[in-house]
Amino acid sequence: MRAFRGAGWHIEIVSSARDARKALRNDLAIGGLLDLSSHFESHELAAFESSLTMTNVGWVAATFPDNSKTQPCVS
Repeated sequence: MRAFRGAGWHIEIVSSARDARKALRNDLAIGGLLDLSSHFESHELAAFESSLTMTNVGWVAATFPDNSKTQPCVS
């Protein structure tokens, strides 16, 4: 993350849908990484829906195959 910050990126790490909504702004182009290996409950994932539909945010979802947490898969 040091490289991103060094390039002028603003990085926020959030752990809930509520925190994500607070961090996202409508007036900026934003990239978001959703770590699906964090084992969210279905109601928690549903709470992300409003953030996932924002048109100014490009989302990437990451997970790990076979729950081995050795090689991340990004889609």
